Amino acid sequence: MAKGPAFGMEDWSDIDPADAARHPSYGLGGLLLVFAAILLFGVVAKVVQLPGEITAAMADFPAAEELADEGMTVTVLSYVWNAFLVVFPIIDLVVLGVILWMLATRHRYFTTVTGFYMIVNIVVYLPKAAQDGGFLDQLWFLCTIIGLVYVCSSTRVMVTYLGKVRLSDPMRPRDAGPA
Repeated sequence: MAKGPAFGMEDWSDIDPADAARHPSYGLGGLLLVFAAILLFGVVAKVVQLPGEITAAMADFPAAEELADEGMTVTVLSYVWNAFLVVFPIIDLVVLGVILWMLATRHRYFTTVTGFYMIVNIVVYLPKAAQDGGFLDQLWFLCTIIGLVYVCSSTRVMVTYLGKVRLSDPMRPRDAGPA
């Protein structure tokens, strides 16, 4: 069996795009439809939260007088960090929009971009969800973990976006060897 790029990928085999399109797990359906709905909810929630997040980040910018005694390094780092906090929600919203577009168009890098985005979200939102996050923050964090596991292991995602089926799949053409 050939080794794939990720844990467990040795159980998957490439198939022809036409064979993938005929596979019963191909397309937007089942849990992938639920995943798409959760992503859409995330976009709507982020659009609603965006003005408040930017306002809060702007309010945290320190006044120049406060930093004058702390030195230039602290001043520059503080402004860079606060600028990141202002821009991050906008970048987050744009990336979520791109992921939804990739999901809808069956883009082959959907799994890679989505997995990377979810890992970044887990790292960024873990302290927020654990420390002062409300119910929605904790729910989003939990959905992100579940979504990451789903995107990495779902037969529907593998067939639709990567053109791969399990070696034991009865729909796998017999002439298709391990990837």
